[in-house]
Amino acid sequence: MPIFEVLLEWVSFHWVTIIVVLHIGLSAVTSLHVLLFKENERTSLAWIGLVIFSPVLGSLFYWLFGINRIRRIAKREHPQTLKQDFRYKEDCIDFHCLPENWHSSVIAGYAIHPVNYVDDNSIEPLLTAIMLILR
Repeated sequence: MPIFEVLLEWVSFHWVTIIVVLHIGLSAVTSLHVLLFKENERTSLAWIGLVIFSPVLGSLFYWLFGINRIRRIAKREHPQTLKQDFRYKEDCIDFHCLPENWHSSVIAGYAIHPVNYVDDNSIEPLLTAIMLILR
């Protein structure tokens, strides 16, 4: 068994390097998972701090306690249907009442966030105290 003895000697000589590489790799993977899947910014920052400043244990705690598995299972088993509200209209946008130089902006905005901002909007003048006194 000379291979086993050589491997054991190599590990005993480089154990610090192995732990540092393990810590950096595990911290990077865990921090990336936190950034992609955590919704609350404060908890994300707290988990990333724990993962980076606590070697190996921070990552272990995140993988054991930081992932809400109950919510994930519930979402998978009971998918919610898209709620019909004012934002999701199938109608075309009637933006021709706007000046022509605004048309490209409205089309680009609708491509990013499909909300009909033009429909049922009106402009009402704001009366200030001076205008009310002058009446």
